[in-house]
Amino acid sequence: FEMDAAGVKAAAESELSRNSVDSPKTPAMMVSMTPLIPADLLKQLLRSMKEPIIPYSVYDRCLAIGRKGDSAAEAAALMGELRPANRATLYTVISFLAELSKAHDVTQMGVDNLALVLAPNLLKNPSDDPLLFAANSGDE
Repeated sequence: FEMDAAGVKAAAESELSRNSVDSPKTPAMMVSMTPLIPADLLKQLLRSMKEPIIPYSVYDRCLAIGRKGDSAAEAAALMGELRPANRATLYTVISFLAELSKAHDVTQMGVDNLALVLAPNLLKNPSDDPLLFAANSGDE
């Protein structure tokens, strides 16, 4: 494991930001934030949830839809079945990522990279079986 000076600085800023988000001084802290900090905070929030935005109960259906390839209608129908708060949050995250992906020349984060970074925080394998986890990881 190696980390350069910029990575250490970003990690320290991220830790400081996570620790001070609930502080009354949050607005001042937000002024000096780099764009990486809100992204890390979003990932940390999604990762810390007991159940992901896409509930464990639909995990297998999500994988089946994804394995079919071109099944946007099925994915949209499944999204429509989510609880309103989950659906609204997922829609907001997806809309944000779609907008962010338009700047891939600047951010070096195209659709594939964004999916790679955030998908594991939106859809999580409910199993503790490492073999099942490994088998499904490519489809998540």
